Amino acid sequence: MAISPERYQAAIRARQGLTVAECPAAASADMRSLVDEGWDGDFVVPNQLSSRSLNGPVILLNNWYGWRALRELEHHSKVALRQLGYLEGIKTNTCLDRALSILRLRRSEVYITQACVFLPAEVTGKNIPDEVYQLSISRVLRLELASRVPVALGNSAQRACRLNGIPFVGAAHPSFQAGERRAQEIADAIKQVL
Repeated sequence: MAISPERYQAAIRARQGLTVAECPAAASADMRSLVDEGWDGDFVVPNQLSSRSLNGPVILLNNWYGWRALRELEHHSKVALRQLGYLEGIKTNTCLDRALSILRLRRSEVYITQACVFLPAEVTGKNIPDEVYQLSISRVLRLELASRVPVALGNSAQRACRLNGIPFVGAAHPSFQAGERRAQEIADAIKQVL
């Protein structure tokens, strides 16, 4: 169920080497890479600053952030993102943290990643072209998953899995009607892959 540190490093190198130029659909959708936007690091996606358990359950979201919103963040939010890889107070993360607490898990005990390793222009990452998912998954996510079945949160992450023949356990995105019921639903999904 675990991936090796060597395989994880290979996934990082694959993501770093993946350019928008080699994916015309990403270029047409006005996407950017983490490298392009100055958010590169020793991770596949920044969430892994806090959530990169190589033997924990995989939580798959659609995308990390929108590049326009990243540019507009206040300084203290950028500092928090560079330290944690996520913003604690937003609905998605509050709900996800609650789901983890139901299971008595910490972020350090899970592996969070994205179906799309590029940054869309907008935070929600709606309408990401199929070719972008196919490239992200074939070059990066398959290295990250190894034999682990991800918990795909939201329609977009689930669609990306279906497009690429990846088995998954699904739940609604934590920002969709976030609350105790949603947190429990996500916790139940994570429990299926523990």
